[in-house]
Amino acid sequence: MIYTCTTNPSLDYYLELSEPLTEGQVNRTTVEHYEAGGKGVNVSIALSHMSIPSVALGFLGGFPREYYLSFLSGHRSVQPIFTRIKDNTRINIKVTKTKTAVNARGPQVTNEEYERFMKYLERIYANDYFVLSGNVQDDLQERMLDAVETLIYDRVKVLLDTNPCIMKGALGFHPYLVRLNEFDLPFLTDKKDLKEALKDIYHQGASHVLYNNEDEVYLCCEEGIYHTRADETEDAIGRDDSLIAGFLLAKQRGATGKEAFTYAVAASQINYLEEHNPDDLEGFASQLDVKKL
Repeated sequence: MIYTCTTNPSLDYYLELSEPLTEGQVNRTTVEHYEAGGKGVNVSIALSHMSIPSVALGFLGGFPREYYLSFLSGHRSVQPIFTRIKDNTRINIKVTKTKTAVNARGPQVTNEEYERFMKYLERIYANDYFVLSGNVQDDLQERMLDAVETLIYDRVKVLLDTNPCIMKGALGFHPYLVRLNEFDLPFLTDKKDLKEALKDIYHQGASHVLYNNEDEVYLCCEEGIYHTRADETEDAIGRDDSLIAGFLLAKQRGATGKEAFTYAVAASQINYLEEHNPDDLEGFASQLDVKKL
């Protein structure tokens, strides 16, 4: 089974403006809508659009909780099992067609609430997949690192796309995968050359090191280093989460590192955060030019 975890999900409020955003003025919208946000949840949604079931874990609370869950109810392959908290789930504001966003800090999680959350993690068994994705609140980072250590000790395949300090701390436990971008690299390695940096992180303990920027993707694993170009997509929201979803889909089928890499990149380019035909993945993957470096 695949489990995703979003410790700080958000109800995202999208605004489309009639005119360019102007500071100090009244800005009027033409369209508004809400979406269930959070990188781990996005992985579950992308998997659902590939017809792959998953369990979505994390924390939800306050008045946004039921509204948030109502959005997830439309994805039949996503089973939401969120720990209820007293504090309010955050609401983020996104201005579409611009790169402007206001992301809230997020709720406080009490010790009692966290202990209830840990009961769900105890239900994850060896060879299950656990994806910790998105920003973890400051006061939860140390505890989530301890949880990752326990899961890996129990032979759960842990994939990390989260705070670089958590990924750095987890390398010694040998996570199944870490997903990085150019901003994460300096926190995990002092190597300046990209290929040497990826190899260094691999040798520190990650079984798969997946790196992407706007137009390139790399995978470093036991088989070597693979590279391909990836076109910059107009809407990048969910692209990285689809990357992980495609990787998981392939690995569940017993794929090699190269095959999983190919499906991951194909999924990111299609961007399965929106609903697409799962069969499109095969055709797109077959067109990718993947090179071993």
